[in-house]
Amino acid sequence: MQRAGGESTYSEYSYIGQVNGCVLYSSWSGEEKSAQTFTKLGKRYSLMCKTDGFAYLTLNRSLQGVSVLLCNRKIEYSNAECQSNIFSQYFPCTPDFSLYRQRDISLEIRRENASSYLFSYDNTPMFYCTRTNP
Repeated sequence: MQRAGGESTYSEYSYIGQVNGCVLYSSWSGEEKSAQTFTKLGKRYSLMCKTDGFAYLTLNRSLQGVSVLLCNRKIEYSNAECQSNIFSQYFPCTPDFSLYRQRDISLEIRRENASSYLFSYDNTPMFYCTRTNP
């Protein structure tokens, strides 16, 4: 996700350190909470980074959802390959979008680098897609 001036949204994430083999960055500034959350998610869902991989943990402020991007390199690089993980334990099983914005949901789509896009809802990253050539 690019901000005005070309800077990535992820540049504002806090560096947490090495956690479970990943270089972890988090939207939450608290190192302990971020590391604990990532460790718990990793155990429950078998999250693993590739060698020297990066993880971007997004916790929204109301703790209604958590997403993790696992990337083979820093997301700012155009050749970064990332996998999106959105964890449903923080959401009802069937989301009721009628509670928000008159029965629909509005996602913001931003180009992250030369071959990928980030989809966000209310400034919270939801998923990350890469474009491949057939």
